[in-house]
Amino acid sequence: AEYGKALDLFRSAADLAGNLTDRSHALYNAGICALKAGEEVLFQSILTQLQNSQPDASSKSSGIDTAANLQLDRALEMAAKGTAGGEQELERFVQDHPNHPRRAEAKIAQAEIVLLDVPARVKAAEEALAAAEQEPSLPEALQQRIAYTRLWADEATGDLKGLTQTGLLFLKRWPKSPLSVEVRMKTANAYFRMEDMANARTQFEIVARDYPDSAYADTALFFAGRAAMIVGGADSLNTAIEIWEELADRGGPLAFEARHQQAVAKRREGHEDEALKVIDSLLTDPKIKADMRYSLICEKAEILQLLGTKDPKLLEEAV
Repeated sequence: AEYGKALDLFRSAADLAGNLTDRSHALYNAGICALKAGEEVLFQSILTQLQNSQPDASSKSSGIDTAANLQLDRALEMAAKGTAGGEQELERFVQDHPNHPRRAEAKIAQAEIVLLDVPARVKAAEEALAAAEQEPSLPEALQQRIAYTRLWADEATGDLKGLTQTGLLFLKRWPKSPLSVEVRMKTANAYFRMEDMANARTQFEIVARDYPDSAYADTALFFAGRAAMIVGGADSLNTAIEIWEELADRGGPLAFEARHQQAVAKRREGHEDEALKVIDSLLTDPKIKADMRYSLICEKAEILQLLGTKDPKLLEEAV
């Protein structure tokens, strides 16, 4: 990632190249380095040189080092960084190169950009995705990105049922995709928002089980417990407590809140004495924030008041 040094070396290689194919390769890589280094003026100069270098037929067929590719790489970089003009650059590429093999990439990026608008331009996104799907010989990775982006379109329109259908279809078609964990998490979240707690819990638990080392595992466990608790009933509450115990044992950022939720669940079960023990253990945490400490002390007072109906001394402690 020392783009300045790499840029100098690739430019030297282009000057020393003995044929147009090697020169084209070197200029393409130099252009990428200029792009990464933020050297816009130099990038434009390299792009012009590349446009004037006509590779042989074998290099053209490889589709990796043409000026059009470099133009698209710049547009995609601008779109990814949210740079002004990224959408226009993508549209320019699409219009200038209607038969380019990477045209689908540009259309998907266009869909992603308009979905990030406030409000999201869902119709434009759907049109871009539909156009991307029409490209011939679409690689599977791009098919997955199209389906994944449709999840965001469904969410933008509030179509949670459509989101779950799109998500489950994606998981059935590409169960081993690198995007699977995000798709399943988004599907679980949609079920949760629809108050379909049984399906939400199932999907959250699959995330925690199948992707235990992912950034989503702890959050999935937390919401699996929430879904179980919302369902209610002794069995579901016990399940929620067990899930939060597992989450607490992981020692992650949600461990404290998992213990707190255990106390809430135990109170719902009518086990105030057990809930009190959990609250007391939480209050011993030296890292607890002041507002959380006061909230827990209030909860402790409520529990002591309930228990004080049988033991008046506990009412004094509640006061």
